[in-house]
Amino acid sequence: RLMGYHLVLLGVVAVMVINAWRMRALPLNEPQRAVGATYQRSRGWWLVLGQWFVFGLTDIVFGALSGILLIAILREELSLGMVTTLQTVLVGASAIHVGRLLQHRPEAFFVGMVLWPLGLLAFAAMPNGFGVAGMVALVGVSQPFLVLSVNKGLYDELERAPRGTQGALLIERETVLGAARVLSCALVLWACPSADAARTVAWLAPAMPVGLGLLQLCRHPMALGRAPRLVSRLATR
Repeated sequence: RLMGYHLVLLGVVAVMVINAWRMRALPLNEPQRAVGATYQRSRGWWLVLGQWFVFGLTDIVFGALSGILLIAILREELSLGMVTTLQTVLVGASAIHVGRLLQHRPEAFFVGMVLWPLGLLAFAAMPNGFGVAGMVALVGVSQPFLVLSVNKGLYDELERAPRGTQGALLIERETVLGAARVLSCALVLWACPSADAARTVAWLAPAMPVGLGLLQLCRHPMALGRAPRLVSRLATR
């Protein structure tokens, strides 16, 4: 089992390193690079980069190791496929409505900031069918609230940036995201050299949506006062 964890993480790191090496051969857009180098980054853009760094710390590691936990709990590939399919359907159905809601209620990201970590905690605390069901339900419904809000923030900042800097800014985002993913895999290999690595990552994963939410709150400080009214409106629907 220990060898299996190490092979999964080493494989992820190897793929990222290979992709980074291959990107060196891509042609550079010199005008965009020159403009991007002199452009003064806004506070909002630094918050966006912070969000993608936090996101990269857990998305690949948790995605890889949670599958191992799920197969250990469910014990059948058919059950695993049904669970992942159900969660995908819930995320898609929720995203359809959340996208419209965020246009008028940017503070709606609080739903994801609260329910998404609760779903991950349920999975970590109860490694059984009840924990899996709690994660599928809570994460499937609430994840789009935060993910779409973070993505919207990225494109809002790109639209505000001067023309010609978007390419350089997107490269910065990809660099930060990739660095966080490699760092997370390296930390797991170093700090969790045991068969309990998957359980450890499962307990740490809830910190990711909380961190995303706190950075999103820094981008929209007025959302804190509007959150109670939003929760009461959603509860009465």
